[in-house]
Amino acid sequence: MMNLRTAKILIIEDNETLLENLEYLLRAEKYEVTSLMSGAAGLKLVESNVYDLVVSDFRLPDVTGDVILKRIRAISPYTATILITAYGNVDHAVELLRHGIDDYITKPFELKDLAYRIERLLEQQKLRRRVDTLQKQLQHVNVAGSIIGQSHLMQQVLRQVAMVASTDVPVIVEGESGVGKELVARAIHFSSARRQHPFLPVNCGALPDSLLESELFGHVRGAFTGADRHAIGLIEAASGGTLFLDEVTELTLSTQVKLLRTLQENEIRRVGSTHPQKIDVRFIAATNQNIEDRVASGDFREDLYYRLNVVKIIVPPLQDRPEDIPPLALHFLQKYSQKFNKAVRDFSPAAMQALIRHEWRGNVRELENVIQKALLVTQTSTIQRVDLDLPHSQNDRKPAGFLPYQQAKAEFERDYLIRALQESNGNAREAARRSGMHWKNFWQKLQKHHIQLQTS
Repeated sequence: MMNLRTAKILIIEDNETLLENLEYLLRAEKYEVTSLMSGAAGLKLVESNVYDLVVSDFRLPDVTGDVILKRIRAISPYTATILITAYGNVDHAVELLRHGIDDYITKPFELKDLAYRIERLLEQQKLRRRVDTLQKQLQHVNVAGSIIGQSHLMQQVLRQVAMVASTDVPVIVEGESGVGKELVARAIHFSSARRQHPFLPVNCGALPDSLLESELFGHVRGAFTGADRHAIGLIEAASGGTLFLDEVTELTLSTQVKLLRTLQENEIRRVGSTHPQKIDVRFIAATNQNIEDRVASGDFREDLYYRLNVVKIIVPPLQDRPEDIPPLALHFLQKYSQKFNKAVRDFSPAAMQALIRHEWRGNVRELENVIQKALLVTQTSTIQRVDLDLPHSQNDRKPAGFLPYQQAKAEFERDYLIRALQESNGNAREAARRSGMHWKNFWQKLQKHHIQLQTS
């Protein structure tokens, strides 16, 4: 959220004396103030800039204030609005309140009264943004902050989490796809002083470059085709909290430059805007690649690497810590038996032995998937070896039968896409390249088959 005392305010008032007095008052309160006497000029300015609050007189020589404030409401819903009106226009002002104008004040008025209203609206705006971002956060939080691991390797990870949670430094979390890098990032956030603020994840490899920059930094109206309103990006939305950059090595060099500046200056510029916005965000990045190799090859900026790599946490693959498999398996069994409303409480010795011996190339994510499938097919209160969808249990399956051509084709295409993603460690852009498909075509097929891209 913005600091109330650095909020950007636009004043549109054709009475020069009143305009100067308002500007003097608000600048004395340390607000960033832009003042205009023309409604048309004000309209032009709000089309290309983002303001926290706009104050406009109703009677202007060229455009009425209600037209300006309605336009602001349409393109920038977080901008607070105050209409200055004469006594005879009160009924009209009340009507405007029903259509989204935040407040009005009648002439003559005390400047301190207007200053109070401005501060109150900015505080309300801050709270509204806070509620919106926390609601988004609730969609992601499940077992945040709860890492299951008895092995000495995971105990070492937990010690590092506790160490960095008490600081505010950037962190890189490294590990194979599916080991739980996002869970580590969540544990850091929810153990830190930022826990009451948003934790927002973004998969840097899941979106085309043109969309990713807007997703991170936001944009102003008219920044590109289809940008019909101002939008805040994830960096702004995570204000006070943590932004988790998964697959950070997939950022293009141009986006890396913008991110580096953000880390250096603690500010961002929305796409299409020339005005910087101060931010207060902790950055945690993750990768399933050797980031030093990407730096050496020139694909990742060395200066950005050093900015992010204040602390590195390496999450070990599941096959290196087999003692963690039983507690993880029991955790997923409990979780999904409740979700599927099935009274399944344990694994047979043979089933647990098979889980421990499996290689788990997909790590914890693969283990979770196998437990889900086993719960769906089991007919007993204990998961049996035959219930596990593991390689040498293939002979236990019955033939699928002959399928209609279109169904067989659809199943093949879906399986092919999933395999392509698995072979590319979940990197959709790399999967498209390896399959010989155009990125847009590959993306459309993922949507067609409802295949969700996952963060670590």
